[in-house]
Amino acid sequence: MIKTATVHIERTPEQVFDVLVDFSQTATWLKLCESLAAVGEGEVAAGTKLRYEHSQGGRVEVMDGEVKVCAPPGHLVMRFEDKMAVVVVNWKVAAASGGADVQHVLEIEPKNFLFKLMTPIMSFFVNRQIKKDVAALKAHVEKG
Repeated sequence: MIKTATVHIERTPEQVFDVLVDFSQTATWLKLCESLAAVGEGEVAAGTKLRYEHSQGGRVEVMDGEVKVCAPPGHLVMRFEDKMAVVVVNWKVAAASGGADVQHVLEIEPKNFLFKLMTPIMSFFVNRQIKKDVAALKAHVEKG
């Protein structure tokens, strides 16, 4: 399942990208996120290991991840995996009149049979949630 949402943010691409890689802020604008953190020290870069805790069905689940692409200020790709799914989170940020155009592509590949059966139903909810998430990112970045 691949879902895409776009938004125009009235800030520079650099300002938007800085928020995307400041994982301490992610839970404030990404609804299902409990926490996102780099594992270890240093700047966020390709190869940085990640730990993502998210709400799912009334409990907190953990996914291990890795930054696959980190090309400021225009492109960030993270890949997460647990026993249920592989999730690729792709952010593209481009300069546009008065700010930045942001595209968020979320790719979810179910790993088990039950999750594969639920994909058509989940597709509706994921589509709705990704649109809310980019709107929340916009509000968060613009309030600055």
